[in-house]
Amino acid sequence: EAHCEQHQQQHQHQEEHEAVAAAKVEEAQAHSAGQPVAAAHADAPAAPAAVSADQVHIKSRDASNATPADLQASVSNLDREEQAKVAIPGLVRMISGCHDSQTSADVSNTASFELPEDAGPGGAGGACTNSMISALSTDASDGEINLTWVSLLEEMRKILKVKGYSQIPQLSSSRKLDIQHETFSLRNPKGTAESKYRAVLIGINYVGQRGELRGCHNDVLSMKTYISRHGFQESDMRVLMDDGSHESPTARNIL
Repeated sequence: EAHCEQHQQQHQHQEEHEAVAAAKVEEAQAHSAGQPVAAAHADAPAAPAAVSADQVHIKSRDASNATPADLQASVSNLDREEQAKVAIPGLVRMISGCHDSQTSADVSNTASFELPEDAGPGGAGGACTNSMISALSTDASDGEINLTWVSLLEEMRKILKVKGYSQIPQLSSSRKLDIQHETFSLRNPKGTAESKYRAVLIGINYVGQRGELRGCHNDVLSMKTYISRHGFQESDMRVLMDDGSHESPTARNIL
């Protein structure tokens, strides 16, 4: 009976290996045929990168001798940067307000962040946004930003900690990023219209809904003021807010 059970388990593992290998080949064929690939977003794990048929080294016919580690290795042979480009085609660098398990605070009065008087409308605002503007404003006394990505993040965390906030801002990137040496910048380069950056500024206070916020509109106005001083013109920016005066921040308008 023990021998029979062992045989059944081996047979089951063989079927599972064959199914995995077949799925990889089907995924590669679908990708090469131009069929849609699931998009990755900030709130969910990135979709597995599609691979070409010739990159799946373990074919169905010899999957019976393959272990799960063999199957994983066949996919891992792909360059990580190429996998990232397939999963997330765009260049994304995101500073988020906190860990996934934390809440990013909405501050009733941002005066405690000691921002320049002309930095924004004042009043309510996001702790993360205002710590970022505070760090950038302090560093840019000569008009130029000298903070690297990691030094900006560390400065934001220090400001929040000193002011009693437990949230810890995070940095994510869809491509390799030299956080120790590359300088943070939101400057819009001078040049032709085609070479310039565009900005979409989104502020959602969830007006009239349960849990309505107060600082998101002010955050947008503060960031708009900041980037306006770094090469962005009014025509370079699109502002979406649920304040009744700007374009509504619907999924359609955001995309």
